Amino acid sequence: MLEETGITIELPATLTGVYKNMTALVVALVFRCKAIGGSPTTGAETRALRWATREEVRQLADEAYAIRVLDALDAASPPAVRAHDGVKLV
Repeated sequence: MLEETGITIELPATLTGVYKNMTALVVALVFRCKAIGGSPTTGAETRALRWATREEVRQLADEAYAIRVLDALDAASPPAVRAHDGVKLV
């Protein structure tokens, strides 16, 4: 996180979802983390950083990626397991 965003996080993080890209045969594990320091910065792997509301997340990202953030915001639910094609959930 620090390298890509400039934000320091507290470990351990909580698993919030397993996302399977059925087209590319990629599995991503997504974790909820607590920011404990640093300053948001961009670099080779990031173009922009900002805080967003749930509705903004839906507008900013394809469904397959927005759902990862929305699942992470739902702290009461167990980790999600979802399949997608790189854009839409399947």
